[in-house]
Amino acid sequence: MGLLDPKKFQLNFANWMYDCCELMHGYVIGIDGKSLRGSFTEITDKDGKTGMVHVVSAFSAKHSVALGKVTTDIK
Repeated sequence: MGLLDPKKFQLNFANWMYDCCELMHGYVIGIDGKSLRGSFTEITDKDGKTGMVHVVSAFSAKHSVALGKVTTDIK
């Protein structure tokens, strides 16, 4: 990651997202992931420690509604 020029990356990423939004006519599905602090799964790792619960959700920007949410045991 250190080999990328952050300003060029930001510009190219913004241009790419603009093109994606034009192709989708403004219909964008946001994807977000979170690790829930203080939450623990039933699954233990090789050291016998339990892990946090991780959540991935999808959101329709056009309709302002959550499309779904999935919990996972791994990040």
